[in-house]
Amino acid sequence: MNVAFRRIFVRDLLAINDGKLRDQVERVILQVEQARSLRDLPNVIAMEGHTDAFRIRIGTYRIGLYRRGDVIEFVRFLHRRDMYRYFP
Repeated sequence: MNVAFRRIFVRDLLAINDGKLRDQVERVILQVEQARSLRDLPNVIAMEGHTDAFRIRIGTYRIGLYRRGDVIEFVRFLHRRDMYRYFP
C-alpha cells in the first residue's frame, strides 16, 4: 500500500517522548506499507459513521487513518481520550 503522512501526524509523533512507543508506531507503519489491505492488519477498526476513516490501537494511544483508494493517509496520533475529539 502507498502511505502518506499529514504534517499534524508527524507533529503528534514528535511530541511523544517514549522511545518504545515510537518504535511501536514505526512497526505499525511498516505493517501498513507491506499489507495488501487494512483488513489484514491487527487492531484496525473502522470509525463509526465514516466509510473511509479507521483507527489503529497501540496501548492507550490511537493512530487515525484515512483510506483514499490505494493510499493510506496517517492523520493523527493521540491518546485515546483526545483521539475521538479531534479525529475524524
